[in-house]
Amino acid sequence: MTCSALIGTGIPEVWQMLEHYHQLTHQNGFFIRNRQEQNMRWMHESVVQSLESQFFGHPTVKELLPNLQNQVKTGQLSALKAAQVLLDSWKGNKTKNGPNAIRATWLK
Repeated sequence: MTCSALIGTGIPEVWQMLEHYHQLTHQNGFFIRNRQEQNMRWMHESVVQSLESQFFGHPTVKELLPNLQNQVKTGQLSALKAAQVLLDSWKGNKTKNGPNAIRATWLK
């Protein structure tokens, strides 16, 4: 089916088809199920975006990240170990001397 708003053809037929689809998906429950799944995805994506923003905005993470990335790139440190250093610094699982202590502990 084709339509054109420019020349005014097929609009009522397309609109009727859309109304039929809307009615059908409400009757068979697809619309509600789909909306529920979308809401769950949006919730999870919102949490991930917020956590990512908080994580990469954390002062210690910002300080450690460039050096850790370089060490991972050059093979001096595994990606998993670098990630753990960053996560520990973000969560506050630091020894008494802050970021330098994290470097001393993890980067040996």
